Amino acid sequence: NRIKKAQKAAYEAAKNDKLKGIKWEKVKTTLRDGDEEMDTDEHPEYAGHMFMSVSSRTKPQIIDKYKNPVDSADEVYSG
Repeated sequence: NRIKKAQKAAYEAAKNDKLKGIKWEKVKTTLRDGDEEMDTDEHPEYAGHMFMSVSSRTKPQIIDKYKNPVDSADEVYSG
């Protein structure tokens, strides 16, 4: 509930400026509630958890723990 309240407060602060009047119902956030959006019988790992779903039109830059670029498709995968 605290996360949802914070999202709503952020929306209220930006709705007339950055969001250009977009209605709350049309705002898409990356943080999602596993209990509300997933079939927890089929995917019990989502029960009681929040998760993020993000995408990008461009390939993100990935680095390893030594800050070296990682370009191999074998090392970078969804999930």
